[in-house]
Amino acid sequence: GDLYKWHRALLTDIVISKASREKLLKSYVKAGNVGQYAYGWFVSKTKDGKEAVWMRGNEDFGHNAIISRYSDGLVTIVLSS
Repeated sequence: GDLYKWHRALLTDIVISKASREKLLKSYVKAGNVGQYAYGWFVSKTKDGKEAVWMRGNEDFGHNAIISRYSDGLVTIVLSS
């Protein structure tokens, strides 16, 4: 629930301004043939052409999380530890 609240807050002006959010999620560097890198986020297309913006947290100690947001409004959050 907390990661979903964080994700929702990032989409409003509560945490960062609209201008900063646009910079955060804008594609800057091509990542092979699969998408582009934004600031800490990855931007790609699904097989059916929807835009996907996602990020993952990596930790060598075993816990991890991924947050994905799709252009149709679907959000997925997967957490492991």
